[in-house]
Amino acid sequence: MKKNNPTLLACLVSFLLLIISSCYVPKIVVNDGEKWIPKNFNPKIDMLVIESSPSKTQTRKMQKYMEEKYPYKYEFVTTEELVDKKGKCSDKKLYRFILNNASGTLTYASDLYEKAGGTHKVYAATNDFYFSDRDANKMYPETKMAASYPYQSFKNVINVILKKFE
Repeated sequence: MKKNNPTLLACLVSFLLLIISSCYVPKIVVNDGEKWIPKNFNPKIDMLVIESSPSKTQTRKMQKYMEEKYPYKYEFVTTEELVDKKGKCSDKKLYRFILNNASGTLTYASDLYEKAGGTHKVYAATNDFYFSDRDANKMYPETKMAASYPYQSFKNVINVILKKFE
């Protein structure tokens, strides 16, 4: 009977974790937006300004989703346009409500790898959104609907906004 090679087993487990973590999507927490949608935001009146994703592919998906689903005024802008005090977004009344992109990294330990004799942490990218009200100079909490890719989270955020104002 052959003995298991611990090094081979650890390599196999590492490979499996790499595959699993590249597809990681945190559990979506569905909510009504009560804590993260500004009380005075009304999409029927106010333009929704959306900070573009650093990924052009993700931004295109987000734009396509908005074209198909969002019946109100909106505009995608870059981070640079948002911070330029004399540029396109300098009018804080018109470009008041910003849906900002928040990205980070989630770290979690892998029991599977530890059972193979190693210690390992898995890192997964997370993308969430949060509102800021430029006129009131106020930032709101993140939506808590983070996902691996901005588009995944964005879709859920827009759906909550639409449902709240239908």
